[in-house]
Amino acid sequence: MDKITISVAVATYNGERYIEQQIQSIVDQTVKVNEIVISDDGSADNTLLIIRNMQKKYAEKTDIDITVLDDNIRHGPCGNFEHAIRHCSGDY
Repeated sequence: MDKITISVAVATYNGERYIEQQIQSIVDQTVKVNEIVISDDGSADNTLLIIRNMQKKYAEKTDIDITVLDDNIRHGPCGNFEHAIRHCSGDY
């Protein structure tokens, strides 16, 4: 039987206040995820800087792939989340 893979889609916009805790919470889950796909909708704060730092940190410490989508296209709240989901590769 093939191993089931789990993706987590995250939509961000000016979320510097909570994004680090949110990513840490996902990484700390008892059921481990294979990837986190983060779609940013044009944040003007330090959201992307924080995410990129965590991306580097977890690349060295875990086998969780963190993908950041920051294509500078405004998707809006629902569209931004859909953008993240479209880039997920997991079974769930």
